[in-house]
Amino acid sequence: MGIDDDHVHFVLDVGLYPLPNIIKKLKGYTAKKILQDHPWLKKRYFWGSGLWNPSYYFDSLGRDIEELSVYVRNQGIPRSQRKLACYLTN
Repeated sequence: MGIDDDHVHFVLDVGLYPLPNIIKKLKGYTAKKILQDHPWLKKRYFWGSGLWNPSYYFDSLGRDIEELSVYVRNQGIPRSQRKLACYLTN
């Protein structure tokens, strides 16, 4: 996983499942878990339609999995700071 200031990069093998379904499940699951552990976020960051922005980006065709993995690992914030707690303040 690679974390930047306003987005996350990760490599995920979803087989032949439709991408919009995977994105919906992933965003729904993570929002539920985050809001269970940090309910105050709902008042501060809930955008009416959900916690996450509805956009997403994917790239897969013609890419080597190792090339993608190296790219993702080298994104943004140093590994030592890649914990959700670093970003959550009341």
